[in-house]
Amino acid sequence: MAILRLGIKDRLLNDNNTKYQNKMEEILIRFDPLENSSTMAVWAGVLVGIMGFALATWLFLKKEEGKNRQRNIIIAMLLFFVGMIAVGTSFFTYWTQKKTGPVLIYADAVETSYGKSYFRDVKNASITVAGNKSLVNPNQQRGATRLLLIEQHDGKVHVLSEDDYKIEAILNKLRGAVQEWEKAKN
Repeated sequence: MAILRLGIKDRLLNDNNTKYQNKMEEILIRFDPLENSSTMAVWAGVLVGIMGFALATWLFLKKEEGKNRQRNIIIAMLLFFVGMIAVGTSFFTYWTQKKTGPVLIYADAVETSYGKSYFRDVKNASITVAGNKSLVNPNQQRGATRLLLIEQHDGKVHVLSEDDYKIEAILNKLRGAVQEWEKAKN
């Protein structure tokens, strides 16, 4: 009898823990990456690459003699390099797009494409501006981009760009979720 009661009690405790874990694993809000011009850059790179390779092949195989042949070979080589640069650019742009995933905020954690970070491990979350200083006036920044930095105690940093996400909305929801988590913890 004692073993049976202990088993029922353990099962009830496990059921309660499972309900608590399911509540913590429930997604409060999801932020998907913004659609930007990167998709057009991928397709433009592929198109320029195909055109560069096709023209390079055509010029290389074209029957010419003397200086025209030498000129065609040099132009074909340059078009081949243009094609390689364009295809490389489109590949790495596509790869960056695939690595940019949704931001998920749970009741006790935040998950980005860099991994999941529990609120107890988060040291700070802030928006900062990154850019290059102007050569003419060092007090001005050129090409400034705002970044959301989510820092952990172990030194890991989740960096989210305003080009890819609505960082102010993410920061506001993250602060609200952390406050709710601290209230529930106490």
